Amino acid sequence: MLLTAENAVAVADSYGLLIGSPTPTVSDLSAGGVSNAVFKLESESVCLVLKQPLARLRVQTEWRIDRVRIFREAEGMRLWKSLVARDAVPAVHFVDKANYILAMSCAPPGHRNWKQELLARRLDPAAARALGVMLADWQRAGGDEDLPRKLPATDTFVPGRLDPYLGDRLRGRHPSLAPALTTLSAELLANRRCLVHGDYSPKNVLVGEEGSVCLLDFEICHFGHPAFDPAFMLTHLVLKSQHMPRAAGGFIALAEVFWDSYTSRLGRWLTPDQESITVRCLGGLLLARVDGQSPAEYLTDPGARRRVVDLGHRLLRNDSGTIGNACRMAAQCANESSLRT
Repeated sequence: MLLTAENAVAVADSYGLLIGSPTPTVSDLSAGGVSNAVFKLESESVCLVLKQPLARLRVQTEWRIDRVRIFREAEGMRLWKSLVARDAVPAVHFVDKANYILAMSCAPPGHRNWKQELLARRLDPAAARALGVMLADWQRAGGDEDLPRKLPATDTFVPGRLDPYLGDRLRGRHPSLAPALTTLSAELLANRRCLVHGDYSPKNVLVGEEGSVCLLDFEICHFGHPAFDPAFMLTHLVLKSQHMPRAAGGFIALAEVFWDSYTSRLGRWLTPDQESITVRCLGGLLLARVDGQSPAEYLTDPGARRRVVDLGHRLLRNDSGTIGNACRMAAQCANESSLRT
């Protein structure tokens, strides 16, 4: 069954979620997304979100991921609530395994999408700080010996991240970097030692007052390498620094706040090699958001794209880099652009 605006109410009603409620209004939340059909059901007494994954993503190139990722999302949400912050993710109401449908509670009222806030240049360091702390708690909490078996990387992370971001397409566009990209992918798969969200980015964060955050989209959740999630978040902040170079200082400051709060909270769990791998992963992901299968839709200016590619090249080749130096390099790129305009 394909989930639509026309049958979403009937699906929720079949699970007893609308008993005693007036018929809810249905809003399509799929616009702008590439991987799911998403509908919000809302009345005076009920607020639900129904989500069904697409087998083929809405991108220009062929990109398919097994729809079982919706079950991984439900598991990831339950884990985050139990291990990190109960109020920071929606509650799971039901999982329809036959039709690949997940029903969850709505986000708290008054929360705003952080990506849209950032693109509007409303930069809140409290949100960046909270996200760094929560990510460290998430990584430290994954001590269950059964998690590597329950949350493999092969069924979500490889087809959802490694192949489309760092795989053949990107290596073909940047053949001189193919060995470095291959090495990075192998490292991310080989050293699996913590829980990974897999899509830890501003578009999946809703921000409220005083730095409160709500986290969404756990469908790439797996047990994997600790460098990936911080690199993924930093990629989006650095991209926006090049997209809006006159505001670059604010975006770089957010990246520094995020990284500092993350590493401070992680403490002794931070391994000696993790920062340098995070820098190289940041470099690869920057390249991917220009020349991979999922380019950043707002990064259309040729000059910004060139700066991101140049920065990605330099970071990916840096075997002993630090996030502090990466931030300074990003700020310098943006500053040179501002001086030319």
